[in-house]
Amino acid sequence: MAVRLARPRDLDRLAALFGLLVADQAALDPAFDVEAHAGDSSWRALLEKRLEQPHGGVWLATPAQTEGPTGPVGLCVAALARRPPPFRETLRGELEHLFVREEWRRQGVGGALCEAALAWLGGLGVSRVAVEVTRGNAGGRSFWEALGFVASMDVLHRRL
Repeated sequence: MAVRLARPRDLDRLAALFGLLVADQAALDPAFDVEAHAGDSSWRALLEKRLEQPHGGVWLATPAQTEGPTGPVGLCVAALARRPPPFRETLRGELEHLFVREEWRRQGVGGALCEAALAWLGGLGVSRVAVEVTRGNAGGRSFWEALGFVASMDVLHRRL
């Protein structure tokens, strides 16, 4: 598996992957459902903004043999989050999105994507990285725990 930072020329293929990610998330929790008109152009615009920002990055994974017709099989979006002083920790990393095509799961693709993003964040001086996992995503929780992530805070919601 080859993992690299995405470039603007990758946006169309990344947008298609991001659409699959959104569908997976919406199936786990209706809070992630999107408007009916949302599609690849929406995801492309979102990812394009992330690629333009110096405090964020998008990594993609492709089969090592080729980037040909199969294209990327996974993506990871990471960013820096800042908090003002007087907090001691003013900088932390966030893994905002991770997706691997179903047929490529459990083959190390997600781990390779995460390790690339974590190395980038570590190089920027980050000492803590956060990730959010939907309560109903037991597979996702197991994945993150296997990478050394631990629960540190519960986010409570109330619908109005």
